[in-house]
Order: sequence, then C-alpha cells, then structure tokens
Amino acid sequence: MKIELGQYEQTYKINESDVSGLEEVEKMVTTELLRKSLLRFIEMREDWEDGFSKKNVK
Repeated sequence: MKIELGQYEQTYKINESDVSGLEEVEKMVTTELLRKSLLRFIEMREDWEDGFSKKNVK
C-alpha cells in the first residue's frame, strides 16, 4: 500500500497471506493511519529541506 503527498511517499508492504482481500486492506486505512502519515510527511519535508539547505555549504 502506498500513500503519496507531492514528492513524498510512504509504502507499507502487506503479505498476501496476512489479508484475505482488498476489503481487509481498505479497513486498515483508518483516519488515524492517515493522520499519522500526514505528520510523517511533514517531518519528511522538514528533513529534506534541512538537508537541501546544506548542499552548497563548504
């Protein structure tokens, strides 16, 4: 399962043996999962901007 926002993405691998179908996967995508994913995207952007700001530092 992949969640994308702009240039960032989060991927969750789900073994076929762990779910019986798409319906179970859809049930896993809760409001809480999406909320926490958004917070991670914000952290990812901050980390990227911090690293990017150092690209020309000698």
